[in-house]
Amino acid sequence: MTPPPATASQDPSGLSTWRTTAAHHAARAYEAAHGREIDTVHRGARWSVEPRVAVTIVVTLAILAGAVWAIIAGGSRATEPSHASGPSPTPSYATLSVTEPPEPEVVVFVSGAVTAPGLVVLPAQARVADALEAAGGAAPEAAPDALNLARHVTDGEHIHVLTHDEWEQHAAAATGGGADVAGTLAATSDGGLINVNSATVDELQGLPGVGPAIAARISDERDTGGPFASVDDLQRVAGIGPATVEKLRAHATV
Repeated sequence: MTPPPATASQDPSGLSTWRTTAAHHAARAYEAAHGREIDTVHRGARWSVEPRVAVTIVVTLAILAGAVWAIIAGGSRATEPSHASGPSPTPSYATLSVTEPPEPEVVVFVSGAVTAPGLVVLPAQARVADALEAAGGAAPEAAPDALNLARHVTDGEHIHVLTHDEWEQHAAAATGGGADVAGTLAATSDGGLINVNSATVDELQGLPGVGPAIAARISDERDTGGPFASVDDLQRVAGIGPATVEKLRAHATV
């Protein structure tokens, strides 16, 4: 007859009780099915495992768990993006283009002995020589030496290029009928006209009605108040009124 299972007081840990109870129930089921009792020697044999076998089972389970983990980990790495095929793409940045402001320009009227007289547009730092070149260059009969070709032009300026005959006539009139053409050239810068913004005090005295005192005042006003914008602007100078300006208009320029 199958012995009863052990009580809790005989097995404080409960493991032996559970194993004995399970073996007891299994034995009773076997005895009921086959009509005979199981020997006491064989009771619980199916539920006991030798230590060597237990170690083998544990090692096998550990190997299987490691293999499963390796497969899972390998699959997760395969889904990550690969950076081994080449360097990381360089991030693109918006390029700002800086537009430089246009260079200031001036408009000059060129007339007289030039190939193409008219209005020309020049850079703000252009000189009289640049104005003549923009107007097609001096004509064969022109007297470019009557001009100060190195002088900077101003916006709205009128440059008149004399012929050789006109230059000689003007030089004779300016010197009182003399033949000192070189002296006249020094006093004229724009086609025989005296530029009140660049002429010296001596050169300014070549203007009608302008003596040493008025010439000095013109030079002082030019230095303190800035260049004259036009011939009419000479009225800034003490002693020069509308009547004097009308006399100077045909002989002076800015």
